[in-house]
Amino acid sequence: MNDNCFFFKVNFDLSNSPNEPIIKPLILNKLYNIEKYALVTFSIQPFKFLEQFENTVFKIQELITSSEEIKKHFDKTITVDNWMKVISVV
Repeated sequence: MNDNCFFFKVNFDLSNSPNEPIIKPLILNKLYNIEKYALVTFSIQPFKFLEQFENTVFKIQELITSSEEIKKHFDKTITVDNWMKVISVV
């Protein structure tokens, strides 16, 4: 991609096809050099994405609560400040 690209305009293509991946790689639709932005499209299956996300969170919760040692470590290391950093990265 061009080093002079400063902004993105993002499109989301939402689908519900069972045979496709939950999130497809980014598609660069067009690069506008004069305005210094790129038009990109993300193809995502929102319901599958949410379902997979929830399942993963439940698995992590089960892992943490199944072991006193992991639970103690989690409680000591995950502070509100740390959690906010995780959320801002996502």
